[in-house]
Amino acid sequence: MTARPRSDDLASEDVVELTPEQVELAFDAESRASLGISAEEFRRRWQRGEYAGQDNEAVWRVAFFLGGLAPQQ
Repeated sequence: MTARPRSDDLASEDVVELTPEQVELAFDAESRASLGISAEEFRRRWQRGEYAGQDNEAVWRVAFFLGGLAPQQ
């Protein structure tokens, strides 16, 4: 789902929409840069709840790519 800006919305002038493949590549790059693991490994750990209860900026920066999927408790 993508929110479409109104045509008179000046803030949207430089917005670039990414393909799902581009998002996955950015997710993987951020995961590797921030945590030293692939996006696939981060997703597995997140779903197993390994990051639950952690207040770690790097983890949340990568978790942003999951679009609000809460970790398992």
